Amino acid sequence: MIPATPTLQNYLDIWQSAPMALWMGNTILVTVLASLAVTFSSSLVAWGFAYYRFPGRDALFFLILATMMLPGVVTLIPTYLIWDALGQVGTLTPLWAQNLFGSAFYIFLIRQFFLGLPRQVFEAARVDGASDWRLYWNFALPLCKPAIVVTLVFETQAAWTDLMRPLIYLRDETTFTIPRGLKAWWISLVLRATGIGS
Repeated sequence: MIPATPTLQNYLDIWQSAPMALWMGNTILVTVLASLAVTFSSSLVAWGFAYYRFPGRDALFFLILATMMLPGVVTLIPTYLIWDALGQVGTLTPLWAQNLFGSAFYIFLIRQFFLGLPRQVFEAARVDGASDWRLYWNFALPLCKPAIVVTLVFETQAAWTDLMRPLIYLRDETTFTIPRGLKAWWISLVLRATGIGS
């Protein structure tokens, strides 16, 4: 567990033998876009379910929650075919753009937080002439900062360490994220060491 001679040479080796700066840039871009997209879209949907009353609201919310019970591998092939038809396989777009449609878990989390806010605040703002967008942007979002921060932190961690989607969608080394790049680099290193890759 504890090396006989602790060293940072391994970190220097990987930075010298692989395009880590490029991979880090790709990872940062994907992480920022994914986190912002899912936070904004999920909070917007959650606000709609928490504030507005419309027929079938509970059934629709239950349907959204039911998607959490569907494993990601079930939708893997259909999702790939959609991105392929759009010509986005091989780009960074599939790694973050599907977050524009929200996440059932985050929608549930933020909705529950919205439901805990006093409705009288929003009714008073409505009487003063606040529009629907102003209610959401200037009143609801600032009041649910803890839920927004939790969503950002969770999604940042998930996007930064994601290996499955980059393995599926990325082909060119210049578009690799850090997990995808390190995986490819490690495999090529093992193949060279065993003589298979030569």
